[in-house]
Amino acid sequence: MYIFNKLFDFPKQYSGEFVTIFPTDIQFAVSDHEAVMASKEELRLWSDSDWPTEDFTIEENREDLKFHVKDNEDHTAYGFMLYDADRKTCYGSLYVNPIIAENFKNNKAALASFDARINCWIRKDLDEKLKVAIIKELIVWLNSEWPIQWAFTARPALPQYQNLFSKCGLKRSLTLVYKDDNELYLYAWRNLSF
Repeated sequence: MYIFNKLFDFPKQYSGEFVTIFPTDIQFAVSDHEAVMASKEELRLWSDSDWPTEDFTIEENREDLKFHVKDNEDHTAYGFMLYDADRKTCYGSLYVNPIIAENFKNNKAALASFDARINCWIRKDLDEKLKVAIIKELIVWLNSEWPIQWAFTARPALPQYQNLFSKCGLKRSLTLVYKDDNELYLYAWRNLSF
């Protein structure tokens, strides 16, 4: 199902035992910034860039969040914030992104097996048991609220995410290969062979 259009009414909220999910909101820029800076080294690997820089400010974070708000408004991608029940502590972010075939060397049949890729980061300083519980609730939310075939992404440089996804029952299903030969692993419920 193609969900990246304005006809799709994307899920707006989820409150589970371990995580609260809601669309990206610039009003949470301060607590989101705190989580970003607590995980900056990991996020540089996650984003395959120098973001966030050592001097990354709250205002710069607010500007970044505006891009994700616009994605939600335009339905080009869907960004969400992950928080505790009181919406005080930011646990990370989740993005539902299209898989754009032109960006990858993979054959189109392999890419067509998925409707979206899920990019997710969880702050580095959380206990691993809580991280696993959060990912499991994200899986419940994705399975119950999103009418799509999805897969979480993990970069080769982040084995801790590969580990987390495996602990949550996901299997490495496909390796996306960018035009520049960088790779992105997809973790889904089923194992696909191409």
